[in-house]
Amino acid sequence: MDGITEINLPVLLIHEIAHAVTDSAHGKKWRIRMEKAAEKARNVGELDIANLIYEELAGYDKGINICADHVYGSIEDAVLDVPDASFDKIIELVRRRFGLTKEELLSRYKRSKEVFIIAKESYRKV
Repeated sequence: MDGITEINLPVLLIHEIAHAVTDSAHGKKWRIRMEKAAEKARNVGELDIANLIYEELAGYDKGINICADHVYGSIEDAVLDVPDASFDKIIELVRRRFGLTKEELLSRYKRSKEVFIIAKESYRKV
């Protein structure tokens, strides 16, 4: 697993499966599914996995710090992937990636509109 550091693969898979079965970001449905997985792990004696899942949930409770560069880079990437998309559509794509509401993303990452406009202008020059 070169390149993957400090990631517990079973917990990563559980995390992603919880997204798949709930069709949800890191909201209530996803959280309930993760809690069920933690309880199942605990019931079958996988206490380390259960504890790691609970630690991950606690991290989301605290509001995992998302680097602004990642958000702005995702906006730029989304513009390149879908150049005809509106600002609202791009923000919808990016907010889902980070498990945020539109309001959370725009209030935390105030340069989002500016980054979108610059990315659109750069795309037109290509």
